[in-house]
Amino acid sequence: MPNTGKKKPSDPDKLVNEQVAIVVAIASLSRKAQRMLLLTPQQVAVLLGRKVKTLEKDRHDRKRALAAGKAIDPMHPMSLPFVAPAAGEREVRYLASDVAAHLAKRAGSVARTKPNLNSTRLPARAGGFQSWLAHAAPTETWPFCMLPNGRPIDMAEAIASGQLGGESRRLTIFEYLESLASAVATAHPSA
Repeated sequence: MPNTGKKKPSDPDKLVNEQVAIVVAIASLSRKAQRMLLLTPQQVAVLLGRKVKTLEKDRHDRKRALAAGKAIDPMHPMSLPFVAPAAGEREVRYLASDVAAHLAKRAGSVARTKPNLNSTRLPARAGGFQSWLAHAAPTETWPFCMLPNGRPIDMAEAIASGQLGGESRRLTIFEYLESLASAVATAHPSA
């Protein structure tokens, strides 16, 4: 595999497309499903482009700020509410609807111009995963959910199709194609 350098998050405009794709996927669920779907810290960390440990620190900082009566910046991941672990569980969870609302706020703050909704043409890069696939630089990443067979699926699609589970991670285009090829080769060894 070629040396692609360090992974980096997408530029702000591409990040908006990614966040909008996740918001649209969550919004495509019924209201009840939106309120019932709980995301793990790993899944939220991947969606926010943060490390799980950083997200844990955000939760502790949130608790301290709320206890002290301090205001929390609504754009900061610390503002994201979480659900305490249920009896017998160890991990906190996040409501998908809260994550979607947070991502929508972030996407709105990053967007430089509002799209012309009366136009029938979309901007060249307003296609979410498909746009990333067509235009990604070697070090740009996209959020994926790894299916049990090792096949990576776009996290927005995994949410919309009820396949969210397993490991979540950000992949470069090379890592995505490598994972996809490996999963297909394993499933179809004679091909």
